[in-house]
Amino acid sequence: MFNFFHVILFLYSYFMRDGQKIFHQCVSGYTDAAILGDNVTIAEIDTVIGAVFEEIIADLYRHSEGCIVKETPDSHDYGADVVVLYEDGKRGLLLQCKHKDNPSNSVDSKGVQEVFASVNYYKDLEDYKGVDFKTAVITNAVDYTSNAKKIAERNGVCLIAREELKEMLEAHPLPNLY
Repeated sequence: MFNFFHVILFLYSYFMRDGQKIFHQCVSGYTDAAILGDNVTIAEIDTVIGAVFEEIIADLYRHSEGCIVKETPDSHDYGADVVVLYEDGKRGLLLQCKHKDNPSNSVDSKGVQEVFASVNYYKDLEDYKGVDFKTAVITNAVDYTSNAKKIAERNGVCLIAREELKEMLEAHPLPNLY
């Protein structure tokens, strides 16, 4: 005869087994994608929305040796979409991500201005005191406008366009889980 304890024990083991099964499916999907070469490509990046693009960029740096990545809020990010800290804790990178639905459209200077302006905000936060931040704008677009290039050069903002992003994806393959 079953009592309440037996029912609870049955339900616990049933859900634990399912939870483990789901976990193993997720993990095997991740490793299968990595093994089979089903990785994120530049063409696939063109099809995602801006928030997913930011997540992919964060993951690229997250999978780079010596980087600690912190994503910023979807709104009120003060000009930086991704914060990268290097292991030494003294250096960092503030990234502004600009996704283009049509990659042949150039990125204007707005992202350059936003990320440059973000430096003072982030270096004053308690978590980032003493961090020497560099800045960059990263995009899936082919190029930046001449005005964006001029402002970036004068303010030390690194511009990463489509070809460089493609090379980053090849150097640090990400399983296509987006």
